[in-house]
Amino acid sequence: MIDVAEDSLLTLSFIFDHVQPTTQLEGDLSHATLTSNSRCLQRDTQVRLLLVEDDTDLSRSLKIDLERAGYAVDIAMDGQRGEFLGMTESYDIVVLDLGLPKLSGMEVLRLWRQADNNVPVIVLTARDAWHEKVDGFKAGADDYLGKPFHIQELLARIQSLLKRLHGQIKPELSAHGIALNEDRQTVLIDGQHPVELTSIEFRLLRYLMLN
Repeated sequence: MIDVAEDSLLTLSFIFDHVQPTTQLEGDLSHATLTSNSRCLQRDTQVRLLLVEDDTDLSRSLKIDLERAGYAVDIAMDGQRGEFLGMTESYDIVVLDLGLPKLSGMEVLRLWRQADNNVPVIVLTARDAWHEKVDGFKAGADDYLGKPFHIQELLARIQSLLKRLHGQIKPELSAHGIALNEDRQTVLIDGQHPVELTSIEFRLLRYLMLN
């Protein structure tokens, strides 16, 4: 019997049988990206970001860069603290590591989603196994970023996710004959009839098209 994750992968495999894989993000973003991002946040108040990361050096470095880019950053050094802050404070976006003490990032994410906390979450992980990414999307992750990474890539992903959620960009991704409608969670292949995707299929396909 095929489980949900395997079924979703089969669906995506069928889609990508018809196209060439997308290329990775090209070109280098200059150091000016860190400061120019602050001008892109055209909101009445600062964007509140929760960073849940137990690596002291990494969390300190990310906090500096994120604040330089215009975000108001809170840090949680373990899963329990992160889960508590995510449930009791109002954040615009969360950057969540998976390998956390006291409570894993995956469990934190599940608890939030079970409580109907739909804060956008970008997962950080040193793991690269497909099944772990599938588990993350099933738990409710909006995006994945593998370690190590450049701060410019994290900033670009945060901006993209926030703009999509606030309706500031077109709700469609297009690449190599595939058109993914992010509002309706449907996909068109070579202009054929739209196919409805499950939540897992949508998250996985969007991740692949952005990477």
